[in-house]
Amino acid sequence: MPGIDHTQLLTHIIKPTLKGTKYLFPESPSWTGPKSHYLLLCTAAVESEMGKYIKQIKGPAIGIFQVEPATLMDDLEYLDKKIGAQDYLCDNFGFVRSRPAGEQLNRTIGILIKDLSFQTLMARIHYYRVPHKLPKVSDAEAMWRYYKVFYNSTLGKTTRRKWDSALRRHKLLLE
Repeated sequence: MPGIDHTQLLTHIIKPTLKGTKYLFPESPSWTGPKSHYLLLCTAAVESEMGKYIKQIKGPAIGIFQVEPATLMDDLEYLDKKIGAQDYLCDNFGFVRSRPAGEQLNRTIGILIKDLSFQTLMARIHYYRVPHKLPKVSDAEAMWRYYKVFYNSTLGKTTRRKWDSALRRHKLLLE
C-alpha cells in the first residue's frame, strides 16, 4: 500500500503537532483528540492516498491534505490574528514577518510541500474555522458529510464511494 502508514502519521505527526499548538486555541476542547485525529487521517487518505501524492496532478493543491494556495493564505491570515501564532510560525517553520506578500506565498508553499507538521496545522485550522462541532468518530455518515461540505466542497471530486474506498485501503473504515 503506497503512502504513509496511518499509525505512524498519527503518532509522529498529527498528535504532536496538535498538542504543540493547542495553546493557540484554548477555547477549543476538540482541537486535539480522537475526532480531529480521525478526521485528519481520513482527509489525508482520500486527498493524497496518505502522502502518495504531494502535488495535485492537475491542479494547484499541495501536501498530504492537498491544500490549495488560496485556502492556505486565507487560513494563514486567520491564524495571524491568534496571539502567539506569529512566534510559533517563525520559531517552528522559519517564517519571516517582513517579507513582501508574493515572496511570502512562495516561501509558504515551499514549507507546506516539505513539512508534514505544517501541513497538519493548516488542515486542522481549516476545519477549526468551520462553525459546527466535529462529528463523532463512530458516525461515518456525519464524518463523510463534514469532510465533503467543509473541506472538499460540493465542487470537489471526492464521492462517498471514493471516501469509503480510501478509508478501506488505509484501514480507517470503521465497520
